[in-house]
Amino acid sequence: MKPGFRICLSVLMLSVALTLLGVATTKAGVQQEKAQDSKTVTGKVASVDADKSSLEVKEQGGKSLVLSVDANTKVSKEGKDIALTDIKSGDQVSVEYNDANGSMIARSVVVLAASSKK
Repeated sequence: MKPGFRICLSVLMLSVALTLLGVATTKAGVQQEKAQDSKTVTGKVASVDADKSSLEVKEQGGKSLVLSVDANTKVSKEGKDIALTDIKSGDQVSVEYNDANGSMIARSVVVLAASSKK
């Protein structure tokens, strides 16, 4: 093998390796950033507005949050996907959301099982 070809091949392999490393690092950074921005609220649903794609959740301490729901929001109950309109006032929910410039966007809404009192 000629020395010039060997050098070109080595440079090409190094370039590919660095590109793959850069892609992996960038992807990990984005995932970590999303995880850091993510918050969770648990409480009772005060209201659902399907027209505005939002729901209001009242925490146990009395604080209310209005959260937007978009096409990327996963809404579920008992492990099954449901529609926003299936959520009713009084339902206990856990919502993972991102606070982007004062706008709280729900990433997931899980309707929790109702506790049975005896």
